[in-house]
Amino acid sequence: MKKTEIFGAEYYAYLDDIIWYVKQNNGTSSDAEDLYQDALIVLLEKLSQDNFHLSASLKTYIFAICKNLWLKKLRRVKTIVNWEHINQSDFFEEISDDIEKEKSEKEKIDAFFLEITDHCKELIEELFLKSATLDEIQKKYNYATKHNLSNQKYKCMQQIKRYREKNIEK
Repeated sequence: MKKTEIFGAEYYAYLDDIIWYVKQNNGTSSDAEDLYQDALIVLLEKLSQDNFHLSASLKTYIFAICKNLWLKKLRRVKTIVNWEHINQSDFFEEISDDIEKEKSEKEKIDAFFLEITDHCKELIEELFLKSATLDEIQKKYNYATKHNLSNQKYKCMQQIKRYREKNIEK
């Protein structure tokens, strides 16, 4: 049996499985039929390649193609934006508020960093911005124990706390 004969014989063999899968994942029967046709076109292109070797059952291969195509379509659909929502002024106000809030938080953090020691700046960057492990930091700064590192971290956080309390009073 030729590769193309297999293709013709199997055209509708797995459609019901694909319809079930697509319906379970936010799709319709129509979506599934379109997807199935796309998958069979991919399969036909693969079958025409001399170096193609089917290493799974045909059903598994077709289902894998459909699953990948459907997931790709779902990812694409999620990026489509509801323009009606965007054109509302509330949307722009919400974005502006978020940007201002983020700028305000960044300014606060920058101000804290200006007021603490260089060692504390480095330690806090390692701990919170670079997400270094305690073991890595202990070795890098030659702390004898993790307890010593924890004490230093506490002292640095106290520097920030004192600065913050001082500026809240103003």
